[in-house]
Amino acid sequence: MGRQSKILLGTVNFRRVLGRQSMSFDLRSYLYKFPEIYMRKFGRSYDFAALEKRFVPLREGIRWLAAKDVAEIFHPDNTPFAKYWSQPNANDLDKALAAHHLTLGPLNANQQNLVLQLLKIFHNVGVTSLLLRFVHPHYFGVFSTPVLHLVQVNRGATVELYLAYCEELVQWAAHFGIQSVAETEMALWAYAETTKDFGTSRAASAAAKDFENDLWIQRRRVAHVVRPFLRQTGACNLPEFLLKRTRD
Repeated sequence: MGRQSKILLGTVNFRRVLGRQSMSFDLRSYLYKFPEIYMRKFGRSYDFAALEKRFVPLREGIRWLAAKDVAEIFHPDNTPFAKYWSQPNANDLDKALAAHHLTLGPLNANQQNLVLQLLKIFHNVGVTSLLLRFVHPHYFGVFSTPVLHLVQVNRGATVELYLAYCEELVQWAAHFGIQSVAETEMALWAYAETTKDFGTSRAASAAAKDFENDLWIQRRRVAHVVRPFLRQTGACNLPEFLLKRTRD
């Protein structure tokens, strides 16, 4: 083998090593594990894709939102979410929705306004996120505390936090080759469930190690943590600021 061929081969191998280091975590595999984890946790699986199809008329703006739509999401045959959020009272919800004649689609650039409109009716960002997740799964996911902890997004206001959370999941979806925000949230939730036994399970410890060693993930997480400090102190003063806080 000639010298140039050896150099070229070495370069290719070096790039392969870099590729493995920068994307050691396989998020898509946890999307495939999602039904199995649901089966273990809830004793059954659910057809979320079928529920999404039922909401196509809402997604396309063909009809107004009704209390029966929310009831479908909370029905125990469709999802397990009634275990985590209280279903709104059907009579009260009917009255509120009849007064607003709220349509959820087609989705436009002003997603914040849509979230605000729903919060005025549901008064709960979790319930709001459930509805948006099934009506617009490509752009919204369930507002999950374990997933929020993983992506490390921080905002002051609730609406801004949820929108930033979904925007961050768009980046994760693109990087890991997942089709939608909803599926990305599902995969991250499945990963969080997998690592609950960290320290006692080899599989959980290995999964956590893959996540922590992924360079892209750590850059995203660190950026969300450091950015508020940069706004406050400026890049030049950050080392001194952190050193002072550590000593304090």
